[in-house]
Amino acid sequence: AILFVVLLAYVNLMYLMLFEHTSQFSSFDRTIGTSFMIIIGKFNPNSFLQSNVAYVGPVVFVTFNLIVVIVMVGLFISILTDHFSST
Repeated sequence: AILFVVLLAYVNLMYLMLFEHTSQFSSFDRTIGTSFMIIIGKFNPNSFLQSNVAYVGPVVFVTFNLIVVIVMVGLFISILTDHFSST
């Protein structure tokens, strides 16, 4: 649930920030797809760097990646802890 909330918050932020500047964020659906591509690492960050929001774009990209990694590591640790506590 936390990953979903974080993902939707960043999807809204990236859509509102970049929908006029790049085609990857031109609609809310495309922004969701692009966000998943960022999570799995199949994204070229040049669209953030070439947009008119040159200073905010890289900050959003880096914080999105860091927060997703932190949430995923927390999820992994909780799964491991739950498994080992039940044995």
